[in-house]
Amino acid sequence: MSRSTEFLLELARSLEQELTGLAAVDSRVDGSYCELKVTPIRAEACGFTIHSEEDTEMTVEFGRFSVAHVYSPDFDALAADLNSMVTALLAGEVHERVGFVNEKPCRAKATVGEGGATSAFSTRDGLCIGGETRKFEYSPYRS
Repeated sequence: MSRSTEFLLELARSLEQELTGLAAVDSRVDGSYCELKVTPIRAEACGFTIHSEEDTEMTVEFGRFSVAHVYSPDFDALAADLNSMVTALLAGEVHERVGFVNEKPCRAKATVGEGGATSAFSTRDGLCIGGETRKFEYSPYRS
């Protein structure tokens, strides 16, 4: 089993305990691929899914349309970055602006974290001309 799979399965066990009654935590393994999905009970909290790519990169889908590719050649640094991101997502430290054309999301700009520990992400699906932009603020899993 890869280090990224072991990490995600251990994170899933930890989150299942921490988020009892607050979210559904699901994980699945298919060969070398592993996925962890956290779906909050409260619609105001930010759901997310982490996909293992390899032991140097994982992808996090979060909010309405945002995607973060987290990379480090050092697995321990990668795990630390993911743990920090998950902590911020659970704390509601997510701000997202999503562009829609014909009610279909086509771009997003998001920040995760607060203060000096903020990371910015940009996601795009083809051209996104016209339409409208909506802001989304998320609440902590625990109020």
